[in-house]
Amino acid sequence: MLLYIYILLFITNVKGSGRTPQCFQTVFSIATFVTPPYSGTVYFTKHGSNLRVTGSVSGLPPKKLLGVHIHEYGALGNECNDAGPHFNPFNRYSIIKETENK
Repeated sequence: MLLYIYILLFITNVKGSGRTPQCFQTVFSIATFVTPPYSGTVYFTKHGSNLRVTGSVSGLPPKKLLGVHIHEYGALGNECNDAGPHFNPFNRYSIIKETENK
């Protein structure tokens, strides 16, 4: 099964101030999965106040509802504690009832 992830998040709203908008720098990050049976790549593109997450991951069990969480940092040291807290810009709980706040 190939899972396509395509999420467009609006982290903050840009409000008009009557001034000419500033140019935004685009920031780009990549996460690659290489641990069998999973493989794939997820791309994070931030432009202005928008964050776009796209990619594909294979090896996931078919017809199963799965949760995804993203840590704030890419550091995996200190038994992965250096990855920091979950990225949660809207401070929302998981939609899967059996899980805790993720």
